[in-house]
Amino acid sequence: MEDTLKIAYAEVDQVLNVLGTKYEQEIPTKIRNMISREKDVNHKITIDKVDNINLTRKALIILSIFNLKYWEKDKTNIENLKQHYYNNEIKYQEKINQYKERDWLKNKKVDDRIQENHTETSLVEINNNSFISKIISFLRKLIHIRK
Repeated sequence: MEDTLKIAYAEVDQVLNVLGTKYEQEIPTKIRNMISREKDVNHKITIDKVDNINLTRKALIILSIFNLKYWEKDKTNIENLKQHYYNNEIKYQEKINQYKERDWLKNKKVDDRIQENHTETSLVEINNNSFISKIISFLRKLIHIRK
């Protein structure tokens, strides 16, 4: 298995541990066991500050899938999230294509950087003072950081 996927599994496992059993139990046991079995045991991330976490793109994708398939129950929110995820992927692909088209051999000006627009989405509405709301806020920021 590819190393980046093993790292993503390790990150997802750590996030699931922080989220707690309520979220963890909604994911099928077979999937949780596979993540635990296939993760890179040497890759450690520390989740101490919600604002200062960097997850791999693959980990964010896995968490996004879990959110759509297992955690989010409202059909309207699911459709909105699907649309936001689709739009984010389009922006990501455009960004990749801009990098590919760029001639790195010629020194371009610093002003020639790629600009990004971010759309904020809400995963779940929860009381802002709870621990879970801080984790949800953390996940929202992760999704926006990786766009």
